[in-house]
Amino acid sequence: MEELLKAFNKERKANKGKWVFFHGTLNGLPVAIKSYNTWIQILKYNDWKDGGPMDCKVGAMNCWLQEALIRMRPSKEVTDGSLDHLIYDERSPRP
Repeated sequence: MEELLKAFNKERKANKGKWVFFHGTLNGLPVAIKSYNTWIQILKYNDWKDGGPMDCKVGAMNCWLQEALIRMRPSKEVTDGSLDHLIYDERSPRP
């Protein structure tokens, strides 16, 4: 995750005052970030989408980004299918 954050911040610093469309990978999954200065308007990772606070300090933006990526990361149960038998939709009968 550290490499991803460094690459994003490098791209962000090189494009101050402009929209940044950053693409990277984390844990083998694509990460997409649309940002303007320290505002992360759109963060997409692992089929999740979120947006960060506006006009915050760089440290707060990095903290939010790291916490959001941790929150969005795939869990063992989702990636290995071990809980597939527990997944059902609203039309399925409840056990």
